[in-house]
Amino acid sequence: MSTVPSTARAMRHATAPVATTHASSILWWRTWVSQHRLLAAIVAGIVATHIATITGFWYPAVGLPPLDSNRTNGGIYTPEGDSLVRFVSGSVYHYIDGVVFTIMYAIAIHPRLPWRNTALGNLAKGLVFGWILTTISLSFMVPRVYFPNLDPGIFSLHLGWQRIVAGILWHSIFGLHLGTVYSPLPDEGPIAQEVTGLNGCVSAADAAEWADRAQPARA
Repeated sequence: MSTVPSTARAMRHATAPVATTHASSILWWRTWVSQHRLLAAIVAGIVATHIATITGFWYPAVGLPPLDSNRTNGGIYTPEGDSLVRFVSGSVYHYIDGVVFTIMYAIAIHPRLPWRNTALGNLAKGLVFGWILTTISLSFMVPRVYFPNLDPGIFSLHLGWQRIVAGILWHSIFGLHLGTVYSPLPDEGPIAQEVTGLNGCVSAADAAEWADRAQPARA
């Protein structure tokens, strides 16, 4: 008699607790976001800004110019300081900007975008917001604030396509992480499948319990 079916069943039973724990963790987090939207926006702003900022230093590995957002901002706020002062001051203002923009997104933009608050819907919302920031950055901040002496031109086209692609990539990474972290529950519909995307990993009872906990935040 073949042992393949029994082995497959054993593997499913062994991995089920892990999948259930993972799905429940996602459901817990999204419920918490739904109940604490301001705090969740602050956390999401810090995480998204940090990940995007770190990756900006890696761009030369793929043929793009590095984006040192910390020292670029420091050159605006403390232009007379040395490299360390510009880095520290620029980092403070840069992360504050990221949090403030995220709070604005959570309050004024996220609720008005057309997609429902599914996991993919929240990712789409975050990505669209990232592209909005890309437009503001390349059309105003870069040519008017950061590098006016370089005459960047309309949408910073004079700086070359690599700089434009780097700006789009930076804000896309920001938006994707924003949508991942700031991911409240949908206002209606089945909760378990939309939250986890793992059918059967969250029981109906658990889903109902988490939905009840999130309900006051939706009112």
